[in-house]
Amino acid sequence: MFNHVTLTTDGTTPIDPIIISKYEIFVVETKNMKGWIFGQPKQKMWTQKIFKHSSKFKNPLHLNKH
Repeated sequence: MFNHVTLTTDGTTPIDPIIISKYEIFVVETKNMKGWIFGQPKQKMWTQKIFKHSSKFKNPLHLNKH
């Protein structure tokens, strides 16, 4: 298992844990968030809501999709 890997092509892309088995390579996206999270798998942006405060963030399902 590898942690905190950075790939460099046209820019840099940080990758969370990478698990290599004899069958597949798994890339895990991790987030440390609190509050309510709203979003659908196909949406580009999701919403985090803490009490009356809302903020948008990139859909973590899309971040490692290439």
